[in-house]
Amino acid sequence: MGGRQKYKNFDNVVLAISKVKNYKLKIVGGGPLTNNEKLFLNNNLGSNYEHVGFISNDDLNIEYNQSKCLVYCSNYEGFGIPIIEAMKSGCPVIAKKGSAIDEVMNNSGLLLKKANAIEIAEAIIGFNDLSLRNEFIRKGLENSHRFESSKLIKKYNMLYNL
Repeated sequence: MGGRQKYKNFDNVVLAISKVKNYKLKIVGGGPLTNNEKLFLNNNLGSNYEHVGFISNDDLNIEYNQSKCLVYCSNYEGFGIPIIEAMKSGCPVIAKKGSAIDEVMNNSGLLLKKANAIEIAEAIIGFNDLSLRNEFIRKGLENSHRFESSKLIKKYNMLYNL
């Protein structure tokens, strides 16, 4: 989801997918792929990737519904809205520990310490265990309710009306 700048850890996600059999990387948003990115993807994944670019919210929800998981392993994020979107769609999340991500995840997804290619690949493979995957889907759905706009508005009103 989103950009592919160095801090987004995109290269490690690509390398992780290259270590996992029968998986395809779907790249959403982030603008067109550069020639260097295409070369890197082709060298590591062959045809096991697709860049879908910018898509509507409805199409994004469909992508989350059809995905094994969202891999969101940025080294820094200000908030991490794609995590909430994925959880709300019933898509389990793998993310890198740190910044606001820990709070947003709220123990509802797999948090990685290093988010290197090996750790990401192991986490993806871990979701082959259906009971683990279903547990994180359930936790994610529950967690996503914390971010419903009506609840947030109520909390802000309470905060400002003290």
